[in-house]
Amino acid sequence: MFGLLTAVLLLAVGMALDYTRVVSERERGQIALDAATLGYVRQYVNTQNKPTVTEFAEGLAKANDGSNLDWTWKFQDAIVSNTEIRLTATGTARFQNYILPIFGFDHVDLNITSTARAYIPSVSVALVPDISWTMRGTRLAALQVALKAFSSSIYQVDPIFANKLRVHMVPYADSVNISLVPGVDRLAGNWEYQPWEAWKTWRVQYYLEVEAEEGKKKNVVTLNLPSYGTPTYNEKVYTYQSKKWVLSGVNYLAREWGGCLQLKQSEISEDGVPPDRSRKPLQYTAYNGFPHCPTGGSRMLVDIGEKSAFDAAVDDLKIGWGTSHDLGLLWAKRTLSPEWASILNTESRPWNNDKEYPKYVIMLSDGQAASAIIFGDQVGRVREVIEDNTQQLCSDLKSKGVKVMTVAYEMEASDFGLLKSCASPDSFFIASATNVASVFQAIADKIKAQNLRIGS
Repeated sequence: MFGLLTAVLLLAVGMALDYTRVVSERERGQIALDAATLGYVRQYVNTQNKPTVTEFAEGLAKANDGSNLDWTWKFQDAIVSNTEIRLTATGTARFQNYILPIFGFDHVDLNITSTARAYIPSVSVALVPDISWTMRGTRLAALQVALKAFSSSIYQVDPIFANKLRVHMVPYADSVNISLVPGVDRLAGNWEYQPWEAWKTWRVQYYLEVEAEEGKKKNVVTLNLPSYGTPTYNEKVYTYQSKKWVLSGVNYLAREWGGCLQLKQSEISEDGVPPDRSRKPLQYTAYNGFPHCPTGGSRMLVDIGEKSAFDAAVDDLKIGWGTSHDLGLLWAKRTLSPEWASILNTESRPWNNDKEYPKYVIMLSDGQAASAIIFGDQVGRVREVIEDNTQQLCSDLKSKGVKVMTVAYEMEASDFGLLKSCASPDSFFIASATNVASVFQAIADKIKAQNLRIGS
């Protein structure tokens, strides 16, 4: 009787001790597998490379495994749906009993399971790069590299998430060229301008001076001279003869809209779309002959769906003249606006819904505001007015739930004020030509990290 009681007591103690060890080892294995599964999903979203990700996850599981068992990890194929990526992983191990083998219970087979899900909301990003005259040369070249670094990161997500990503590009000089957006020309009204005939002679003299060297090489210079007050312009051809320019011909051509609109001050505080034909066009050049309305690839693009298209636009960026931060921000706001979605042919996404529709504006500038377009609706656009408009737009964007990121590029610290006050918390960056690429990659990585929702 005493022997039987002793055996029962030993069995009870053995079961308790071995059970405690089993529970402890199982919990340690579960912690390791959960960490590995979450890490797998995060890496899969960023790379879509299953062999590499599996190797990474197995290494992560082993690194986090505080048990004394030889676990076998298995990561199933990720299940991809229209809304999420889901992964299930398992772990198996054999726990060797310490006391129970004397009663015929040699081991316990352990099986654990972990599931992780990745969800990315519908992210919208509007990039607002400065292409003013001071951006020429190495500054623009370095910015182009930086924008491609941004695209390399932001577009490197699983296709189901890439389809929810909306990237817009809003290059700005003294204005923003919107001519590539189909149908947006319906905003442009009367294409005639107020006459200022005296300007023509001044403009001719300007070209005779700045293009003299080029003229000596080609011997011919063609000047596009808008004829104010009419929907046509003169194309004058000058030939360099006997050390002077001689008018050799005049062509009369129909005026085409350059792609920019004059700004009415009231637009800064308006959310809605103005009536058709209610905005005066902005001519291609200002009084000094420089392109205040950007050209080439320096035109606004909406819903850039692929990295290749984004990079092609970046390669074609051209320098303009003037720096109107407010106009860059105004059109960036419109690319994100549900009120403007129909006219800009974008998906209507509501304001103030960071959980489902987070929105970002990334504005870069290398200097202070400056405008030469100061006639018509734009009389009085001095630096202080542009800066006040910019502050108002930044406040409005932030009140609508938009995270505003600003980059002070090759700027003196004394000029940081506008961009720093405009930025959302922890969203002001300082960059030079040597590190602007790493800054933009970090911004893209930050946006992805903020919007990659991982859970079990």
